[in-house]
Amino acid sequence: MALSTTKAQQRWKVRNQDKVNESMRNYKKLHPERHRAHSAVAYALKTGKLVRPDECEDCGRYDEWNGQSLGTIESHHVDYSRPLDVEWFCKECHNEERNETYGWNTI
Repeated sequence: MALSTTKAQQRWKVRNQDKVNESMRNYKKLHPERHRAHSAVAYALKTGKLVRPDECEDCGRYDEWNGQSLGTIESHHVDYSRPLDVEWFCKECHNEERNETYGWNTI
């Protein structure tokens, strides 16, 4: 049985921690405002200042459907200078929003 992409990615990260750390350092240098915004959301979620909703703001999908996980509802920054002003999307809608906002072609 083949590993799921997520499990394969997790194993790769464990085996290549030095590459992961270098990539994270480079991201912080290239995109300091984005990094601060992402960190602010993570901290606000941890401390309860923000609460991750159970459904996507765009399509209304829930985190779970019939006992099957649809993946975590993700935060989306419209403006990184306002780090706690986020929209909440499922992975599919988040990718569509990124493509519309930034012209990114995400999978």
